[in-house]
Amino acid sequence: MEPIMEPLVLGFSGPTASGKSSLSKAIAATLGWRRISFGDYVLVKPTPFALVYVGIDDATRSARLVTRGETDDRSLQLIDADSTEIEVASYLSMRADIIVDGSRELSELTDEIIDWATRIRNGN
Repeated sequence: MEPIMEPLVLGFSGPTASGKSSLSKAIAATLGWRRISFGDYVLVKPTPFALVYVGIDDATRSARLVTRGETDDRSLQLIDADSTEIEVASYLSMRADIIVDGSRELSELTDEIIDWATRIRNGN
């Protein structure tokens, strides 16, 4: 499948269960782009990079974790106390090129980011 537009590296950040993996997979599939880990990214030729922060409200996030069978309220408190989660919430959200609401439908988020990335690639 030919890519729909010239690839742009989109880095996704956000708290655990915000929807980063689902969203990045949907965008890669929709655009015909390759999805790689950050470790793989540093090994490929430089490509423009944009940081996407996936925010999420506490209730939706907690429900997702419970649905996955990954946590209870105490476990969520431990996850939130982890230094990486703290840095993601404070540092990366402030430096993101775009912030999206991870509680919205995956298709809506995919369209929003693709529209945004298209404008970026076209210089708008």
